[in-house]
Amino acid sequence: MGWWTPQPILPVRHPVISQLTALAPVAMTSPAVLAPAVVRVRLFEAPCKPAPAQSIRDTDAARTPRAAHGQRGLHVRGRPDMSRAARDGAAHWARMLSDVRAAWEKAADAFPADFHTQAEAAHGRIRAKLECLLRTLHLAAADGLLIPRLAEGGPSAGFLGWTGFVVAPGAGAAVRGAVQALLPAAGRLRGEEALREVFRQAGLVPAGWRWADAWAGAVCFVRRLPPRGE
Repeated sequence: MGWWTPQPILPVRHPVISQLTALAPVAMTSPAVLAPAVVRVRLFEAPCKPAPAQSIRDTDAARTPRAAHGQRGLHVRGRPDMSRAARDGAAHWARMLSDVRAAWEKAADAFPADFHTQAEAAHGRIRAKLECLLRTLHLAAADGLLIPRLAEGGPSAGFLGWTGFVVAPGAGAAVRGAVQALLPAAGRLRGEEALREVFRQAGLVPAGWRWADAWAGAVCFVRRLPPRGE
């Protein structure tokens, strides 16, 4: 099972990503301006201000103060509807992560060493939602849909080593669709806000919060820590 079937952008060398769309197929045109996808990760030269290195601990549930760990679940006690929604959400992300990992493994030989290191660091250490996003970004990069900017410090910096990325011209619809298709049905109904929330939680947002320009490849996604509680 998968969630994304982009049409090829010139020669797509890693078609594994094209199996990923039974849940939410995405239509996409094939711009002639793009070069063939390459395996090697390239640092983009875009007018982005480098973000300060941050620990992986700053991107996940570890941002929750330890003193509050014993208070988890208080807000849903006596609210069976909220408890059920939380369980359904956890089950959805567990199923989705299984699908994403399977697709990632099929393309593993095409990924650079950095991606393997990041995936290993993420496994079991971050929320399923964020691991799904990370691996989806890997697949998109391998297909030439975006160009990552990786931290010198490896996965201990930024979002598992990502300090930003830029969407390739004409690829915004495919990248957006891939991430939207990760969401549960309720999240998809929320539309753009639910999509943006995933990136905010990962700490990767458009420079100047210019979402439309970022999807068009006019500005970069850059590192920005998520607010506490997200």
